[in-house]
Amino acid sequence: MTNKEKTRQIIEDTGKNYNKIIFEDDIIPRDVYCYQIGLRDQIIKNLLGDKKFGNVLDLGCGTGFHQKTLGRYAEYLIGADMSFGALVECKRLFFGEYLVCDINYLPFKENSLDCIWIAGVLHHVPDNLVNVITNNIARTLKRGGIILIDEPNRWNPLNYLILKLSKADPTGEERPLSSGTVRKILIDSNLKIVRAEWYEFFAPFGLLLKNTFFFQICESADSFLKRSPLRSILLRWVIYAKKE
Repeated sequence: MTNKEKTRQIIEDTGKNYNKIIFEDDIIPRDVYCYQIGLRDQIIKNLLGDKKFGNVLDLGCGTGFHQKTLGRYAEYLIGADMSFGALVECKRLFFGEYLVCDINYLPFKENSLDCIWIAGVLHHVPDNLVNVITNNIARTLKRGGIILIDEPNRWNPLNYLILKLSKADPTGEERPLSSGTVRKILIDSNLKIVRAEWYEFFAPFGLLLKNTFFFQICESADSFLKRSPLRSILLRWVIYAKKE
């Protein structure tokens, strides 16, 4: 078996067992994962507001953490992932259209998608960002279409440790990304950056202590950091961009 085939098998096995991995087996506790999923759902709602779209793609949808929220904005929602097993799990929970595909070779026509959500996927292909963003994502997005990208932040050292130890990132090729690197590629691909923000740092530690008062203090600290010059060291970032 070649290295590429081994990597493909790891991705398939991880996707098929993803819910068990992150909710039962991983070093990151279940409560933290659930909190982070809820945060991203709220980010989607805050950024999209009352917008409605035709074709919406959840790229790297996994087992469908954000399908319910994205479905509110889509006439036609497509979940795409490299793992067939992950999509099987997703379809058990959410009726819809699903597609097994490689992010490096998206099988969509040019200018065919109105909105793309992609969370925690690009750091799996850190050396192929130009091809993924320019030749696949930007190509398939309609003029006026939008993309939301959410990723672990390169400038927070904790992310290197998390990606190294987490069973949810098992190939050894994952690396946290700089928002600046992704922003530049988006701009070069004729997308306008509408909004960019960073979020989360102390709240997961508050959850670990299982103390409501301390958790609220941690959330307040995160909220303060989001509005301060130190925001760029938070754990994650999200970019909202529009194709011109």
